[in-house]
Amino acid sequence: MESTVDCMTSWVGTVTYMSPERIKGESYYSDTDLWSMGLLMVECVTGRFPYPDPEDKVQELGFWELMQYITIKPSPVLDPKLGFSTELSDFISVTLRKSGGTRGSAAELLLHPFI
Repeated sequence: MESTVDCMTSWVGTVTYMSPERIKGESYYSDTDLWSMGLLMVECVTGRFPYPDPEDKVQELGFWELMQYITIKPSPVLDPKLGFSTELSDFISVTLRKSGGTRGSAAELLLHPFI
């Protein structure tokens, strides 16, 4: 998909890991998958899905609550008190940029200091 600049418009995939632009039904580019990867990385290193935020009193997320977390609330970040490297934290912050088309490409991320 990176070899094209065309926007995609399909609505397929696991809703839980959809990027903001995809869950809103907007056109998207290949960096939409980087959002999903960023969420998976947060889940792998913390041992929990990043939504809802542990500080929120929400018990379960329905579609509309999940959509609000993904599209309106700030992107998940790694808690600096947990001792994650700055490189990992930055890598994840790049993949979880809210605006599609700003997350860079997979090739660019391969050059990131975390990798």
